[in-house]
Amino acid sequence: MKDKRIAPRKETIYYLQATDPSTGTLYGRVVDLSESGLLLVTAEPESLPQTFSARIESPPGADSLGGFTCSLVKRWQRRDHNPDLVLVGCAMDLDDSTVETVAALIARYSFGREIHFNDR
Repeated sequence: MKDKRIAPRKETIYYLQATDPSTGTLYGRVVDLSESGLLLVTAEPESLPQTFSARIESPPGADSLGGFTCSLVKRWQRRDHNPDLVLVGCAMDLDDSTVETVAALIARYSFGREIHFNDR
């Protein structure tokens, strides 16, 4: 299958928390990230609607970057190697000010290696 991503995703050193911005409920953890999408690992994929808002939190001690809130659209999902978890690929819609925060998170907290569709 052809990789249709707009920007290459980078695997994160820390699994950033993704929560419901209104309730604080944990959706899951972000395991790779780009300015246009992310990969979420979750134990409860059925709790994620097709389109939803999420608050992505910076790692502890990274207060200067803060986190960001974004709109996500589920593009695909499949079982992880751990059968208790599901990988959910999401497209992400960011405003201009948030793009800078995401770019800073990627620069600071990624391994630097690009993740390609067939890597997962």
